[in-house]
Amino acid sequence: MDNRKQLENYICQKLRNIFNLKLLFIALIGLIVTLVYTVSNHTVMIYSKLLISEILVCFFIVMVYLICTLRGQALEQDVRYKYAKGGSCYLWYDKTYRYNKKINWLEKVDQLLKDNHIFLDKPLTLLSPSGCKGKYEKELATKNKNIQCIVTDIHIPENHEIGENNYLYLAKSHNALEAAAYLKEIHIHEVDVIWDMKGALWYLSKNQQECIELLTVYHQILSKDGVVIIDAYHYNKVKEVFAPILESGNWIPFYGEKSTYQKLNEDTNTELNRLFDVRLLGNGEEKIAILHKKRI
Repeated sequence: MDNRKQLENYICQKLRNIFNLKLLFIALIGLIVTLVYTVSNHTVMIYSKLLISEILVCFFIVMVYLICTLRGQALEQDVRYKYAKGGSCYLWYDKTYRYNKKINWLEKVDQLLKDNHIFLDKPLTLLSPSGCKGKYEKELATKNKNIQCIVTDIHIPENHEIGENNYLYLAKSHNALEAAAYLKEIHIHEVDVIWDMKGALWYLSKNQQECIELLTVYHQILSKDGVVIIDAYHYNKVKEVFAPILESGNWIPFYGEKSTYQKLNEDTNTELNRLFDVRLLGNGEEKIAILHKKRI
């Protein structure tokens, strides 16, 4: 990565976090209160300078926020900057993991799979092509000694889980589209489960061609009865608006983005159903979709 671009993105994200929607909301409340007071007391001329100052403050906040957002988005077209230190998603994994621990997400998902006869405790190979720090996969591997768990990502984060026993973290960065090639390097030709929770499919869903290509790659590397497991909770527009306002520091009140299934279902439904039989399991935030490989 270019250190200069990483620093530029870091500054953009810092300024964006300072001049954010919460600050704008507070400034607008101040403007409205002043406006109501001056109109009701017929003192608009007296407080005109204060009103102009507050309008300029709101305008300044909006402009800084927009400039930093647009520049940050341009830099983060390269996903490595997005998850590197200072990037917009640098803290996303830890915040989401902390929230999932609070709601016992992994335990609920594991139970859903067992209730539907998808046993992660029997001998099988599980690939997580965009596992980030690999914490969920490490827990699965620790709990289920019979599985071989392989984790990697397009950007290798700091402090990822270290490989041991039946858990292997490929320390070199890998693109999920090249899964067949990097699996071949470690003498694996097929996997039984692909664990892709808000990972490669989620990210590539904005590019229909690449998303379809990835679905094809997954189909090719899966064993005869293999499955892809993705998140499938329903996410509404109201949460999308309030998520960035309500989240604070290392805390989130709920998921701040659409699920993988929701994004796939909007853009690549035809190809998804051509390659896989789709089964939805569970409700609420632990709802998942099981993509069973079709024989085509």
